[in-house]
Amino acid sequence: MTAPGTLQPIAPLVAIGWLEGVATLAGADITQSPKDEASWSSDIAIVVTVVPGSPDPYTPLRSTVFQLDVLGKAGTDSRRPPLNRCYETAERVMAACDAGTARRVVLPGDYKAVRVTDVSRDREPYRLPNDPTGWARVVTQIRITYVVDE
Repeated sequence: MTAPGTLQPIAPLVAIGWLEGVATLAGADITQSPKDEASWSSDIAIVVTVVPGSPDPYTPLRSTVFQLDVLGKAGTDSRRPPLNRCYETAERVMAACDAGTARRVVLPGDYKAVRVTDVSRDREPYRLPNDPTGWARVVTQIRITYVVDE
């Protein structure tokens, strides 16, 4: 077992940690991999994926783009997936990007914390039609700039 704060942070955990700190997203499941919908704590989930890019070799500052898939499942009172709720959740992320975004993010386990210096919109939310799961799906991208908090 490693000592606390000895592992280098990994990008998906940075995004998940930042998103979990956005008050307007409370209740949404935020994860790297969509689990069985029966395990969701609500009818909305945000799946975080790193968009491949090149880090700057001359500075410790990371600026990583993340794709966010906002998934919604139909509730017990409707068979239609909640497309508008997915859009609303994506717009809450966009609003959080526009607000003051700099803060320290503590990562789980033995990962070092990071200082997020900026979060910006990278792509407007859009619907991904014909999802084979039958879920509503809205996709957007954000860029998180951070540095390891030594």
